[in-house]
This record gives sequence, structure tokens and C-alpha cells, in this order.
Amino acid sequence: PPRIPSLKGKFERGSALRKPTAFGPPNSRSEWRLKQPPPGGRSASMGTVDPALIPRNHRLAQAISAASERGDFSVFERLREALRKPYEESALFKDLQNLPLPHE
Repeated sequence: PPRIPSLKGKFERGSALRKPTAFGPPNSRSEWRLKQPPPGGRSASMGTVDPALIPRNHRLAQAISAASERGDFSVFERLREALRKPYEESALFKDLQNLPLPHE
């Protein structure tokens, strides 16, 4: 297993929060990052980790109800097709992104 470097001696004694001495004041890096303009690719890169479509419970319930009560598998097939590429925005499946209405 890799050896983890020791942090012994890197923190001041006597402080309840033990302020780091070797790394600068607490939150200095966070404060610096907040003052920087956001990089142009931030929102684009978020699209690669945040799906555009999430299989929401009310949509799954609609698909199950349609299949079990009416023998209609088209609702399920449409949901399945939309979820093949959940990270891609599609106007065809935009309605599947809606939050449930109070009665759903």
C-alpha cells in the first residue's frame, strides 16, 4: 500500500480548530477561487456529470400503470429511449424533465 505522508507538526497547538500553518490561513484558497471569474468551460463540463434527464418516480409510475392496467408499453418504451442518453438535451423528451404536478 502507498505510504501516506505525516501531517505531524503541520498544525499549531492550542487552537480548538487547529489552524494549518504549512498551508496558509484557513479558507485563503477558497476566498481566492471565489474572486476569480468562472472559467468558460465550467457549465459545459457540468453537462458531462449532471444528467439532463433523471428517471423521476412519477414518470416510472406512469409507465408501470400504463403497462399493467392497459397493456400499453409505449410510455415505458419512450422513457427507456429517452434514458439511453440521459446527458444529452433533447427537445423530443423535454416533457420528461418536468417536475411532478401536485396530483402526480
